[in-house]
Amino acid sequence: MTYKDFASRAMQQDKRNIFSASDKMPDRVPQSLCAFYKECNPVDVEINTEKYGVIRFYGIDELYRLCEEYYFYPKNVFIFATCNGDPFFMGEDNQIYTSLESEYRPEKVADNFTVFLESCFV
Repeated sequence: MTYKDFASRAMQQDKRNIFSASDKMPDRVPQSLCAFYKECNPVDVEINTEKYGVIRFYGIDELYRLCEEYYFYPKNVFIFATCNGDPFFMGEDNQIYTSLESEYRPEKVADNFTVFLESCFV
């Protein structure tokens, strides 16, 4: 699944989902996700998944605030989405994890970001 495919499917699911290309790239964004934010910055995106429930993706302008909310999480993880307050994040190994909002106990959900995006529409 390409990033544009993901955006298209998210917009098909809910016309209120908004993506926008972005030239801004905070230092916190892992190199492996720069293309996603450049092509399909999730400005206002929530998708309903069977596997995880409703996931809210955060855009470039919200990433700093999001990291501050989870200040007790390690600085080397990149939080990009939440489900009922539980974050989804990329670890240093580029794998995708989730954990409870109130404590850091990572649970692997996907081998990489693309696999995670695909799993949202299974």
